[in-house]
Amino acid sequence: MKNLTPLTPLIFLFSLITLCFIFREQRCSAQSDSVPTVIFNEMDFQEELERLIGDDEERDFADQIEDLDLFDGKKININSLTPDIAFRILKLSDKQYYFLQVYIDQYGYLLTVYELLAVDSFGRADFFRLLPFITAELPIKQKTSFSRFFYPIKQEILLRYGQVLENKQGYDKTRKTHYLGTPQHLLFRYKFTSKHVNFALSAEKDPGEEFFKGSSKQGFDHYAFFLNVKDVGTLKILTIGNFRVGFGQGLIAGSGLMSGKGSSAVNIRKFPAGITSAAPMNESDPLMGIATTIGNQKFSGILFYGHRFFDGKIAEIEEEYYFENVLSVHGFHRSESEIEKRHSLMQHVWGAGFRYQGVLLKMGIQGVASHFTKEILPKEEPYRLYAFSGKDSYNVSLDYQLLAGKVVLFGEAALGNGFAPAVLQGALFQLDSRFRFSALFRYYHPQYVGLLANAFREGTSVQNETGFYLVADLISKKGLEMSLYSDIYHFVWLRYLVDKPSTGFDFGYSIKKSITRNFSFSIAYQYKNKEQNGADNPYYKEIVTYNRHKLRCRIDYKPFSNITLKTEIRTAFNQFVKSDFKFGYLLFQDVQVSFPKINLSAKARLAYFDTDSYEERLYAYEDDLLYTFNITGYYYRGWRYFLLLKYRFRFFDLSFKLSQTHYTNRTTISSGLELIEKPHKTEIKVQVVVRL
Repeated sequence: MKNLTPLTPLIFLFSLITLCFIFREQRCSAQSDSVPTVIFNEMDFQEELERLIGDDEERDFADQIEDLDLFDGKKININSLTPDIAFRILKLSDKQYYFLQVYIDQYGYLLTVYELLAVDSFGRADFFRLLPFITAELPIKQKTSFSRFFYPIKQEILLRYGQVLENKQGYDKTRKTHYLGTPQHLLFRYKFTSKHVNFALSAEKDPGEEFFKGSSKQGFDHYAFFLNVKDVGTLKILTIGNFRVGFGQGLIAGSGLMSGKGSSAVNIRKFPAGITSAAPMNESDPLMGIATTIGNQKFSGILFYGHRFFDGKIAEIEEEYYFENVLSVHGFHRSESEIEKRHSLMQHVWGAGFRYQGVLLKMGIQGVASHFTKEILPKEEPYRLYAFSGKDSYNVSLDYQLLAGKVVLFGEAALGNGFAPAVLQGALFQLDSRFRFSALFRYYHPQYVGLLANAFREGTSVQNETGFYLVADLISKKGLEMSLYSDIYHFVWLRYLVDKPSTGFDFGYSIKKSITRNFSFSIAYQYKNKEQNGADNPYYKEIVTYNRHKLRCRIDYKPFSNITLKTEIRTAFNQFVKSDFKFGYLLFQDVQVSFPKINLSAKARLAYFDTDSYEERLYAYEDDLLYTFNITGYYYRGWRYFLLLKYRFRFFDLSFKLSQTHYTNRTTISSGLELIEKPHKTEIKVQVVVRL
């Protein structure tokens, strides 16, 4: 790392100069209108999820994105456009969004989408890019009556069944430790949506959990619900039940998807979500309680109380009880030991916030306080020196966003227990309609603790990190999109598997090119250089430098209107200093066929993968059932395939998925109670969605 660190700014600077040179050449032949860019599409969405997962465990993002309804064909009303939709989905610039709001303030709501041509900074190319995706609807103010509260009404019922077909060790009842329930995975959700009132109820039974007996006499192991009233006078939203909270840039509370490294320059900032109702179909981490937001377009206030539970072991020390586990939610209650640890700790959370939403300036001040029913006692390990301990925690923060010409400044500053600080400051430079450049600095004190925090970071938590991130985007007139990023970060205290203060460097770039309307390709490269404990020295933990290279090449081709092909290859190279390279690759072919006349679509994948070890694992987005978005990890050697069928008929959707992973260099899969004494794992899923 030491010999590379001085070169990292030069690497990014050289790449940036190259982009600027290409940009200059394109500018010579460009028209005055903005260059048409691709609307937020499924490919963008898949890549965003893959950037979020990084090298972490597999995650399910259904809770955070199911309510966005990105691909349901609905058009977006430009008269009620929120910043998140404007920037992330429609890909407007801050300047365009600003002039749209100014136009509405001066002349009223747009009567037709063609009126957008009269708004400053919108050219013909911008208009025709947006035209298929937008509408101009006038908000109709009517007297609020009981009947209007529940009009128009939409209802949805979801039923899902899933099961791994191979037998797992945990279902052997002759073992002393085993799963008490059956291997089926069952889900249920009901949603009621109207103009002012929304309700949702969801329930889940994980594989191995009991159902209507034993520890789950109430039926499902997990239930979640919310009831909210919104947009009634100065009442923006009142939620009873499960909800999430998002403030500022996420330093004290963050919800929703957080852009990963390699995202576009405009996506590195977060937009305060405030109170978001949630009825997740798995045991994630929303609060249960009551929350409200009151105000108007310029001034608003938030007040909430909620609680949540954690599973873990309770220890008794000198007649006092302590919680010894990590504060995380996994939600499995399959065996006697897991059931014994269920909901052993309760967290109470209070919070409030006040926000000003101007056209050029947006500001917010907010605070969050937590209290646990038992003392938190982290394990006595050096790297956990600054981990949260005790019963009480608090955070306060101030965030802002300022539009100044072609520059957008945004940031947040927060304080935690003991006045430990956390600061995030960013700037977005809109140099041209085709060139954007962003910079982001973050400093998270080792003693800073944000129990609800979800901000831009390299580590697993918003703590013990200093970093500087740069990203630049170039959009060519001829359908070429390029992006590059660089991140330098430092940890002033120890981390898991790193027994000294350490430094790291990330660099990456991506190129997308649309050859024709039906043919495109993309190339992406990522490099990571970091320090961690070595395993070769038996006497002490030597810190070694670790290098990782990842390359992805993708081709999308649509030979016919109803057939889409995607071919992709991914490679990973890992090396510790003075060690040999370890290699892994993944090659897969996707085929999607639609039959519009019978409302049937089919997707299939055939993948081959080969990695030297688990460390070279590769992640790839995999199509799944509605409201389920999975990033599958590929490691060791073998094949994976899946077949996904979706049928839509008037008021219901029927989906079926069959998938299998077959290893050619292993005779068993997993370990412990999850052990499968076969080289393959087969899973089936069936889902019915009824809309009324």
